[in-house]
Amino acid sequence: MAEVAATTASPAASQGGQLVFIPALGSLGDVWPYIALARRLRKMGFRVRLGTHLRYKDVTDMKDFEWVEMRGDLEWTLANTPEGKEMQKNPSIFNFGLVKAVFYPLIEAWFDDIMKHSEGADLIVMGLVCWLAGFSALEKYPNLKAVGIFTYPSTPTWEFAPPTIGKSESWFGWVNALKWTAADKGAQTLYESELNRHRARYNLPVLKDNLREHFAKLRNPHPVTLTTYSIHLVPRPKDWPDHTDMTPPLFPEPDDRNYEPPADLADFLDASKPKPIYIGVGSMMGSMLERPEQLKTVREWLMGLRYARTRAIVSLSGMDPADREQFKNNESVYFVQSFIPHHWLFPKIAAVVHHGGAGTTHTGLYYGLPTLVLPFGADQPFNGDRVFINKLGPEPIPIREMTAANFSAAVQKLVGDKTFQDNAQRVGELLRREDGVGTAAQAIADTLAGKHVRAPVFVVPAPQQLQGK
Repeated sequence: MAEVAATTASPAASQGGQLVFIPALGSLGDVWPYIALARRLRKMGFRVRLGTHLRYKDVTDMKDFEWVEMRGDLEWTLANTPEGKEMQKNPSIFNFGLVKAVFYPLIEAWFDDIMKHSEGADLIVMGLVCWLAGFSALEKYPNLKAVGIFTYPSTPTWEFAPPTIGKSESWFGWVNALKWTAADKGAQTLYESELNRHRARYNLPVLKDNLREHFAKLRNPHPVTLTTYSIHLVPRPKDWPDHTDMTPPLFPEPDDRNYEPPADLADFLDASKPKPIYIGVGSMMGSMLERPEQLKTVREWLMGLRYARTRAIVSLSGMDPADREQFKNNESVYFVQSFIPHHWLFPKIAAVVHHGGAGTTHTGLYYGLPTLVLPFGADQPFNGDRVFINKLGPEPIPIREMTAANFSAAVQKLVGDKTFQDNAQRVGELLRREDGVGTAAQAIADTLAGKHVRAPVFVVPAPQQLQGK
């Protein structure tokens, strides 16, 4: 019997207003910005159908939304299936056989759930994971409108390379353009037959053209696409089409009313002069590293901290509970065993070390924190590169190339270089002036009102000159 996705609706979610469907796929860090957007839309009078993986249903108060389950949990697949564990060891997107084994079952679940829950909606918010299924839903439901909200740049340009294939800059624009063409061709080769198989089940025509060209013909004007990535990390490319804009990140509204920090954490922070740094790689710890690698990574961090003589709060989130037991708090290191809201913790620390997810990168900079990125893959090397290029932190260290020695040297630069500190504080001031959630919500409202939304949809203060640039 086929798995059936769950649905719950509240009285508030079913009353009046146009219905916006937001499929929020991915990690918890991917989900929070969409929850912030959903809350803003509700305040504006729209109904919201919010789709998340089942394990996130109780993370936040869903009483104002119609909640629906989105199957195809990539993190669970990576951590719990043989194919997923193999991808942990070899995460290259060019290992086509392994990519197919991991992603094809997920694509089927995403496709079916997006097609199902788009029915009856007035607009779908299309993220990076669901845009192929989202555009297919536009074909299936002619009255459905759309706004794309992408967390990193995904529109071809001569100005930088695709974020998912490495660092952000090359010497020649034509090289960047060639990389975008190669990335699109690779995606088409990998996914076209599988996508057409699912489209056939919904009586949709076979895709033969370039995917971007095919979907560009579906709506005139083309749906607006918002890349919620700070212009203080990379400016909007001059060669982007007018329906595509770079807008501020979607920062969740701080809400620590129900958060009570452990007493020993509060004591550790009070005793820390200077402030400690924070080290954590979020869900990557459990989904991309096997148990021996997890232990090795934490031990390298601790040895590097001793060399650098730096106090730290170290997150063990994602590790096996039995392995966490061997790490005990001391006067130099506090080990976090469970989730701590970043908006509560980050104002109390001096710098941040993380995996380089777009959300965490922007959140750290929002609070003016110099940043060291330890990327695993996907867009993380690109984000770390933008941090380094803008002199907001040291050069990234790929997680599997990290040693106690190079980590210690990077931490010393992270906390000791005043240029990083000044630039991060300046960017934080700029980010705190902006309202990415409001910008996205207004673009959705304008689209539903039939307005042709053209870039720029948001006017931001001119970036101040950063030191060392």
